[in-house]
Amino acid sequence: MASRSLDISLGDLPWPEAAADGSGFSLVLSDATSNPDHSQPTSWRASVDLNGNPGGDDSVPFTGIASADEDGDGFNAFLEYALGSDDRSGGSLPSLSLEREASNGLGDFFAVSFRINLAAVGLQYSLQGSSDLVSWTNEKEMTHVATNHNGDGTATMKFRSASPVNAISAERFYRIQVKGPQ
Repeated sequence: MASRSLDISLGDLPWPEAAADGSGFSLVLSDATSNPDHSQPTSWRASVDLNGNPGGDDSVPFTGIASADEDGDGFNAFLEYALGSDDRSGGSLPSLSLEREASNGLGDFFAVSFRINLAAVGLQYSLQGSSDLVSWTNEKEMTHVATNHNGDGTATMKFRSASPVNAISAERFYRIQVKGPQ
């Protein structure tokens, strides 16, 4: 199978489409405190809100206790912050979705999607895979195909298998790893 590294952060994506497609989102710095190179697309993201703060910063740093689970849903506060859910409300859970997707007569592919918090600062998101639920590695069999702005302060990142489903012989499990400055 063809492979690409999927150890990604918001800064590893191309120019944000939501800010360039006339939908009303502005380009804002991904992490203004890091003194980024303004000429690089990796330094920018679409604003959290419509019209945003062009060229500015609308990030919201994590505050609180990373390991806390105030709503008792089994997800810690830092993970809920990173994935755009709310640790004060059990009704807003982070999720990873896996679906089968047809692709122009080339066969069916697996697609994995998850939400991220656009206002989160300095985070690295990794899609990891395992065949045994014990050994986890950065998933090299999935390719980033889209990041769609949801209009609610989150974006959905989507990855697709590099090979059609019928070419994948082993069972595979997926998880999201989030690393941050905390």
